[in-house]
Amino acid sequence: MFHKNNGRQLGQPKNHFPKLLFLIDIDGTLIRREGDFLIPKKLQKIISYGRKNNIIFGINTNRILSDARKFFKALHLNGPLIAEAGNIFEIDRRCYVMKGATPVLSKIIDTFKNINFDTGTNLQVLTFKNKQALIAKRPLAIFINERRIYTGSVFIRRNGIIDPVLTKNIFIRVYAALQEVGCDSWVVPRAGKIIIFNKGVHRITTLKMVGHKFFNKYKVIVVSDDEPVRKKSTRKILL
Repeated sequence: MFHKNNGRQLGQPKNHFPKLLFLIDIDGTLIRREGDFLIPKKLQKIISYGRKNNIIFGINTNRILSDARKFFKALHLNGPLIAEAGNIFEIDRRCYVMKGATPVLSKIIDTFKNINFDTGTNLQVLTFKNKQALIAKRPLAIFINERRIYTGSVFIRRNGIIDPVLTKNIFIRVYAALQEVGCDSWVVPRAGKIIIFNKGVHRITTLKMVGHKFFNKYKVIVVSDDEPVRKKSTRKILL
């Protein structure tokens, strides 16, 4: 994207930069594992250089808004902050909630508590605010993140350890019930995690709306890993 020739793309006039809005994912892109966030100097230079030349950088993540703000501030970004899989976003510190975004926490808790998972072991359904709760030595537990509003993160642990097979089996049992209360979901067995979304909101739709309404003269580029988003990928999407 940037070349040694004063940062210009080949064939472009001097001091002319394309109108670009980069939306950067967090998990799997800025960080690979929880707690390993370290801003590469190269990325810092690209963002700093781009900002001086009217290129805009923002965040696009499934994380909650308060978590996403920390990355936004650390990277000194200047664009939109899209959080909770497109349900909520901020521009110039003003917060917007997408049409169709409704709180889902109580629906998720009730759904998991009302299903008989036939695990053969006493299964606890718990809520948590801090991930330290996940390592507790409980025989079998489903942990639901109570800090989320419009999306859900559910973790399955056996004696504080990830069990990919158990996670997948629980997901299979709960998927249809979540659909009935207006939620889509997908599973990451190796992380012992089920991720839940509002059916009425799609983060790619939010990306397009934000680009069209607030940055209609900009080409939007999503910088993401191959993490699926409702069976679609945001990798290298050009809007």
